[in-house]
Amino acid sequence: MKPRDRQKSILSLLRVMQKEWRVEELANELSVSELTIRRDLNELGKNGNIIRTHGGCIASENGSFSTIFYKEFERNIELKRTIGREAASLIKPNDTLLLGDGSTAFQLANYLDNCGPITVYTNNVAAIQELSRFENNRLYILGGEYDHQYNMLFLKGSLSDRILETLNFDLVIIGTDAISKNGHCLSKNEEVARTNQIILRRGERKILIADHTKVEASGNVIYGRLSDFDLWITTAGIDKSQMDLFRKQTAIKELAVDSSVNGKNLK
Repeated sequence: MKPRDRQKSILSLLRVMQKEWRVEELANELSVSELTIRRDLNELGKNGNIIRTHGGCIASENGSFSTIFYKEFERNIELKRTIGREAASLIKPNDTLLLGDGSTAFQLANYLDNCGPITVYTNNVAAIQELSRFENNRLYILGGEYDHQYNMLFLKGSLSDRILETLNFDLVIIGTDAISKNGHCLSKNEEVARTNQIILRRGERKILIADHTKVEASGNVIYGRLSDFDLWITTAGIDKSQMDLFRKQTAIKELAVDSSVNGKNLK
């Protein structure tokens, strides 16, 4: 089979089976080597037809790099994976978890297979494909309006908010678009900010997942403060004096990431 035909077959499988396909699965399905599949995925990724994941790929909505989701997904991937892996390790068997929107939460979803039986609620459209792989966990999808601009990042609006007001969670894990110098957690979107305000009222334990590049990043709608969280999981790279101020507001777990990988992903 020619590479172009094989790549068409890969896209067909992604569209028919709405899930993440692992490299080894595609290799077995198409009777080729994993190296060949990786080359095909690299080519499809360049064209914006797929989104690469840690071990394979998922379909890219509309086959375009233009969505905010894709831009967020590809930024600082290794930082987000490091944070997601650490956050997953804090989830206890039988927890009821609210997993928020965003690409860092998507990375966390990859690591929920060994958390024991848990119940997960989410409005993170992209993460649903990952979460559905773990048959031992119960998955509930929070309803809401599909946002074509933000694409796979989240479902939004008053419907989601009304559902959230009726629920309580053992653990809430959400991200943020930015963190100000004085510890405000900021969103670029008013509806997301309103939803996150509700989420923070519904959790017994609350964890913020945001890498160090979020400090003084772009965001103008306040939804909370660091002091609203029990723990902030981040990555090394925040100025020490600034970190000392942050530590007065909440517990912080600062993770080291390989500097070569870190530098490659920073944009």
